[in-house]
Amino acid sequence: MTRKRTHRIDGTVRQLNRRHFLLGAGGFALSIPFLESLDQEAHAGVPPYAANPRFVAMSTGHGAVWPDNMFPLDNTTPNTFDVAPGHTIHHGDLQLTTSSGVSSLSPVLSADSSVLTASLASKMMVIRGLDVMWYIGHNAGGALGNYRAHNGDTPVGMVHRPTIDQVMAWSPSFYPDLQNVLARSMHIGKTLGGGLSWGYANPATQSGGVNSIPTSQSSQALFNQIFVPPTDPSVQQRPLVVDRVVESYRRLRDGVWGASARLSAADRQKLDDQMERFLEVERKLGVAVDCGSINVPTDEAHNYPNGSADQDVSELTKKYQLYNDVIASAFICGTSKIATVQPPDRWYDNFSGIWHEVAHSATGSAAQSKMVASHNNFFKAVFLDLCNKLDVDEGNGTTVLDNSLIMWAQECGELTHWSASVPVVTAGSAAGYFNTGKCYDYRNRNNLELAMNNNFLAQQIRPGLSYNQWLANVLQSANIPPSEFAWPGETGYGDPHRGPIKYGCDPLVTHPDYVVADMNAPLPFIKA
Repeated sequence: MTRKRTHRIDGTVRQLNRRHFLLGAGGFALSIPFLESLDQEAHAGVPPYAANPRFVAMSTGHGAVWPDNMFPLDNTTPNTFDVAPGHTIHHGDLQLTTSSGVSSLSPVLSADSSVLTASLASKMMVIRGLDVMWYIGHNAGGALGNYRAHNGDTPVGMVHRPTIDQVMAWSPSFYPDLQNVLARSMHIGKTLGGGLSWGYANPATQSGGVNSIPTSQSSQALFNQIFVPPTDPSVQQRPLVVDRVVESYRRLRDGVWGASARLSAADRQKLDDQMERFLEVERKLGVAVDCGSINVPTDEAHNYPNGSADQDVSELTKKYQLYNDVIASAFICGTSKIATVQPPDRWYDNFSGIWHEVAHSATGSAAQSKMVASHNNFFKAVFLDLCNKLDVDEGNGTTVLDNSLIMWAQECGELTHWSASVPVVTAGSAAGYFNTGKCYDYRNRNNLELAMNNNFLAQQIRPGLSYNQWLANVLQSANIPPSEFAWPGETGYGDPHRGPIKYGCDPLVTHPDYVVADMNAPLPFIKA
């Protein structure tokens, strides 16, 4: 038996029903799209099945953290394996050290010992040597497989493609049952225009072009999308406007009005795209949600998009920890299983310059210290905060974190604009898929092909394995087989183009054939 739900926000008790969802969380305007060819005429509460895990992707700008500051030291990965003649990879257990109440895996991956515990470290992975196989520059969506959205020259034939979160969101293998789901995916970011997540205009039919997905700018608004209580059965409900609009669309699309024959192919696609949006709204309106005691975000002062909250680490922390509250509640309740987070680039106080210039100067020690502090603040304030909020019992000796994968990647590798060795830090095993508590170094330490003489960092760059293979592994950890995500003639996920991965106009560097032979296979030792 479901219970009527009231929400108390800022001291006010609110009783919500299906119409509140329609008004505040549907995300779609109830209007027919402009059709040029007709211009002249008129019960949650039960945790999701553990073997079908949740996914969170976090991506921070630039990168450009020196290897010794970002990764555990090389001597912590003593185990070796030859993936091909002349290419030896390294791996080892994560070694957490503690001093003066601070636990550390590296200078960036450090936090108070009560937050970064040995138990949590055993659920993490730190991965080095994953290369995007061509120059990506500044990019939006690269961390999740859309390499087309960048500021450099684009190889012939490279197109926008959905990011892996959207492959999951619309996969029946990931969502075999939508009964409790109010949001297939949640998107949180520094700009309303989106960037990290990309999806089809018509995701149900995988058509209509690939576009950036807008992000939420309010934790309260996001909460209202994923926690809509069931309708009070004692209140008589009037037919919803959305139901009538969907029926009108069906009539127009099927030609009852005699108009469909006059629709151009482009307008028919617009109509189909909008129809799918309404059908998704209609589906959500049938979801009854009752998750027990859920904390409602109350401090909207920390949610405005471009104010002083984005200039102060303590305010940024409050803002993104509110978002973490919503993500954790949604995962525990089962109203959504996917979230993407793209926060501001800078998590560094008392800075008055242009942060982009700091990233481009990070080969110098002064700028590097700021980059380390910024990335460390994000790691502590957001990544570890969500890990600990999800590390709660889910039964059978597992936690919600165990049955999730939280992934933090960066825009670039060890130098700004370099796509070699993009850092990946994770927590959770995706319901036992990944072999956690490990550091994996997939670089070929003996290959000097990428080494340059212009600075000591460039001299250390070594080629590794493909980032596309990592993304394919993530999709398979979410129960999505290659038959669902692989593009024709490809393995892995993301355009497999092999080209320049150095900065600017340096000579081409081509990864050998063995790197791309089967990028659907598990990365060495990473699968449990």
